[in-house]
Amino acid sequence: MTMLENVNNHFKDKASFGTVIMVMVFATPTIQSMQNNISELLGLDLTNCNEEDAKDKLLDALRKNKFLLIVDDLWHELNLGDIGIPQPGKDNGCKILVSNQNLDVCTDMRAESIIEVKKLSESEAWSLFVAKVGRDATFPSIKPHAEIVLRKYKGLPLAIIIVSYAKENRHTMREWEDAIK
Repeated sequence: MTMLENVNNHFKDKASFGTVIMVMVFATPTIQSMQNNISELLGLDLTNCNEEDAKDKLLDALRKNKFLLIVDDLWHELNLGDIGIPQPGKDNGCKILVSNQNLDVCTDMRAESIIEVKKLSESEAWSLFVAKVGRDATFPSIKPHAEIVLRKYKGLPLAIIIVSYAKENRHTMREWEDAIK
């Protein structure tokens, strides 16, 4: 489970927010895909809505709620108002949490505060990998390959968890290596 999934689960179980929404974005999210992801989590039907109508429906629904929006893995600045997400503030108690690997995205989006998550040391990365994969990772025929894979991910916990998932699903070390090319 990722750190943001833990945050999501923590606040879903608390009364801090009326609505907790977590969306994973990719390199180039479209406004419509973001609107669809958020509306699905809110239980809104945006069928037959154009972007502007969808924006209005989302704005209306979210303005009625004290919400926490978690946007995971954002690569570029995103105008949340264009999607239909009202500006959070002290008056409405809403919050937006954005994760990314580029500090410029935080500053471009005028982040109120920035928390840098440090990369894992080599030993921490290895421990996480072994915890996820199991003792198979320590076998002499596998360990050198696994260490190469881990070095490519430079201590990024999510990347290590994803590559360990390949092992959990009985993929081969060759597939692990191909994943990082």
